[in-house]
Amino acid sequence: MKTVGFQTKLCKPRHPFTKGKVERLVRFVKDNFLAGRIFWNVTDLNYAALEWCAEQNTAYHKGLGVPQNEHASRCADVVAKLDDSMELLFYLCPERHISFDGFVNYEGRRFGVPYTYSGKTARVMRDADQ
Repeated sequence: MKTVGFQTKLCKPRHPFTKGKVERLVRFVKDNFLAGRIFWNVTDLNYAALEWCAEQNTAYHKGLGVPQNEHASRCADVVAKLDDSMELLFYLCPERHISFDGFVNYEGRRFGVPYTYSGKTARVMRDADQ
């Protein structure tokens, strides 16, 4: 967290003044996104979730009061791009062990690599949709 430059604060579980908005968000997603949908695989779920999030981000929500474009204009002066430092790249490219059958786990999914790399360690990173 220090490398990326943010801090977290611990709060009591199920405490309405500190965790109410976060827990309500989980219920909002379960009630509005997952209800009545069928997904064929994880990739289908991810694309549907991205489309749904983009749709929700542009809508006016009474509880939040600020749509995405207004939020972007208000926060543009305090947002800063992260430097491409080696410490940050180690955070963004975590080490993963390649299994005996030539697969590596990353973000809850298994990716195949050439069999000759089995048993070795590799750094894995997302690059757009790849």
